[in-house]
This record gives sequence, structure tokens and C-alpha cells, in this order.
Amino acid sequence: MQIFYTQNIQQDKLLLDKTEARHCFKVLRHRNGDTVYVTDGKGHLFTCSVNSPSEALTVIKTTCCPQPRSYYLHLAVPALKKPDRIEWMVEKAVEIGIDEISFLQTHRTEKNKINLERIKAIAVSAMKQSLHYTLPLINPIVSFHTFTQAQYSGLKLIAHCMNEDKKPLKQYEQAARYTVMIGPEGDFTPNELREALSANFLPLSLGSSRLRSETAALAVCMGIYLINDV
Repeated sequence: MQIFYTQNIQQDKLLLDKTEARHCFKVLRHRNGDTVYVTDGKGHLFTCSVNSPSEALTVIKTTCCPQPRSYYLHLAVPALKKPDRIEWMVEKAVEIGIDEISFLQTHRTEKNKINLERIKAIAVSAMKQSLHYTLPLINPIVSFHTFTQAQYSGLKLIAHCMNEDKKPLKQYEQAARYTVMIGPEGDFTPNELREALSANFLPLSLGSSRLRSETAALAVCMGIYLINDV
């Protein structure tokens, strides 16, 4: 099933943006009377009818599609130096299943800007490809201190490479909500780790291999998915 995305909903009509409309009518060549499916990224799937090859679609039926996963995952990842690695990570994390992404400015983070519009576009594409109907919340860059001092319910974890006592994911109890911080290239500093632990983040081991930040992020996504949904 091919699905489209829009936030422009007007009573019984949906308006696709120019990119989505072009894909619908120029690439896939939908015509009058065709049925197409659209999501608003908020857990709704709209069954629509094409009246004319334009940006407007008539809603036939609205279906509420609550997130099938049994948990909420908020991943805090470093603002990586290479944009393509961030984009790849976001794409795959959305495909696996994630609810919220924050970008961390740590002591060893070299980048302090993120193209949020492009990141969101990649998340939308991954959401549609994987037949999810809820778009993850994409947050702007936040300082490490600000993030650790915020209030998060559920299980709070920090994945790092230092020789400290830490447990693999399977040794923690399942939770309804996870907040997980991933270290940058060069890892968190000892002071950052101490600050996180004092804020009740628990140390997480991802095994004996030293992983790149984007790989570690996906290992967390998949690990939580396997523990909870398979």
C-alpha cells in the first residue's frame, strides 16, 4: 500500500503539498475515482477519492491507527559531523520505530546546527515507507546539561564506552517509556557521565564492540523493539 502525508486537512478534503501531489498524479498516475491513502502523521489514516488530478482529495473514511508498539522511545543522539550519517540514522530509526528524537550538544560534539526541515522530510519518507501513521517528534539541538536536567518518566539510560559498571538492555526491566542518550565520537566526558548518573540515568552496555554513534542509536532502537514487540 502506498501512503501519502499531509497536515492540510479541511473538513472532508485533504490538500497534498506540491511534492506529494506530483508523486500521486504525475509519477503514480492516479486518476478520477482512484482510492488513495493519506496519513496526517498523528495516528490517522484517511481513505480518499481522487476527484480530479489536483492537490485536493475527498475523504471517504477516517481510521484511527494507534501506535502498535507497547512503548515510547525518546532517543537523544549527538549532532554528528557528517549530515548523511544523521540522515541515515533517522531514516532507519523511524523504520524500526521511534517516537521522539533529540540532538545533543556535548563537550565533544563538533556540530551545533541541524537542518531540521530536511531531517523531518526524511522522517516523513521513512514513516510512509514503513506504513507507520505517527510521525516522530524531531527536536532541535539541546545542550547536554539541559537535557539531563529535564524531567523524563520511565527508564532513563546512557550508553557510553567508559570502563564503568553498566548493564545490557536485557538486564533492565521492560518499561512503558524509554529515554536513551547516545555518546558522540570520542564518547561523553567523565564529567558528563557523572552528571547523567546524578540525574538518575542508568549506564547501558551495547556489547564489547565499539560502535559509531549512529550504529549505537540503531542498536538501541532494535534492542528495545525486540524486547518489547517480538
